[in-house]
Amino acid sequence: MTLLRNRVEALETRLLAVQYRQPADYVSFKPSEKNWQWLTSQGFPLRVGIRGTKASGNGSEVSFDIGNPLAMDLGTCTIKLIWAETDSQGIAVAGTRHEDVREIEGWIPAGGYAAPDFTLEDIPPPKLGLVTVSDLNCLKLRERQ
Repeated sequence: MTLLRNRVEALETRLLAVQYRQPADYVSFKPSEKNWQWLTSQGFPLRVGIRGTKASGNGSEVSFDIGNPLAMDLGTCTIKLIWAETDSQGIAVAGTRHEDVREIEGWIPAGGYAAPDFTLEDIPPPKLGLVTVSDLNCLKLRERQ
């Protein structure tokens, strides 16, 4: 039975690794993890990751990396962020969920990265357990110059 359990756990781990690399409509991060995921935005994939987190006022300043594999620059972009505290099992704590749409300043260059920082209010870094990114929408596209 132990062998079967170990094999199932190994397969689940491999499946999660594949899942994190497939474009999705939203991506979730534990801010303590330094990883990236593919986010589907307006029909095309963008690479999103958290570079770091630090205290800011009564909340957390979260630094993102947003990679653009396209052959065009993306501008006038907004991003939806959801953040919350989590319990020891990684479940969002009731009453701590926040949600906001933020503007990404400047352009996300073709074949490059943007590195926006956003302050997520009311939850300091030690308590910030979950950040979800979705609805990354850009109004302007321009050919690479």
